[in-house]
Amino acid sequence: MVTRGGQIVPMTPTFRKTLLKRMTLLAVLVVVVATASSAVAPRASAAPRGVSDAQMRYLKLIDRQMDHDGVFSVDRAVALGVPHSVAQEFAVGLEVADVPFQAQGDDRDSVLQRVEALDLTPLACVGRNGFEAPTFLLDSCNANLLSGMMNSGAGVVAIAGVLSGWTGASAAACAVLAGFLSVQGGLVGVCNSWGTGVRMFPTVVTGFWGCVAQ
Repeated sequence: MVTRGGQIVPMTPTFRKTLLKRMTLLAVLVVVVATASSAVAPRASAAPRGVSDAQMRYLKLIDRQMDHDGVFSVDRAVALGVPHSVAQEFAVGLEVADVPFQAQGDDRDSVLQRVEALDLTPLACVGRNGFEAPTFLLDSCNANLLSGMMNSGAGVVAIAGVLSGWTGASAAACAVLAGFLSVQGGLVGVCNSWGTGVRMFPTVVTGFWGCVAQ
């Protein structure tokens, strides 16, 4: 119910939806501010929050490898200096995103087994996917899959891989968001609670992200 002209009238569906989205945004911002206020001294590392210097270096090498033809190759990434385990982890993210990649038999089998172990179930999708720098967009289906990956223990590199596959953003750009989600991954579930997809964006607090429903 809402008051209008001193009288109590029922909320319309549109007003209710708008109110719920605003309440969701408020809850997210409260979490972000609370997290930021508890942050310790600035990190000496040059990598984004939640991402190690080594992981960032490897993801930049993956971007360099993909600049050639736009296709990720486990073997070519390893040849550039990416550890085999990291190259496989990135491929896991691409496989979840249903993006083609190149891998030899044993590597491909290992990637498929790791994806199967995540036990992800796709759902009907609402919203859209994309990257409107610096904002990431995920439809409701992929937002649910992302939450499932994090709940199943997927690492930063795999998360960066799936974000890159879904949005088309570079691995290095995705690492910034992936690192934060490794610390505060629950925000995706909160913002996608209305099943319309999410928009994720950096806040004025360096290293911290917010999100709203699409």
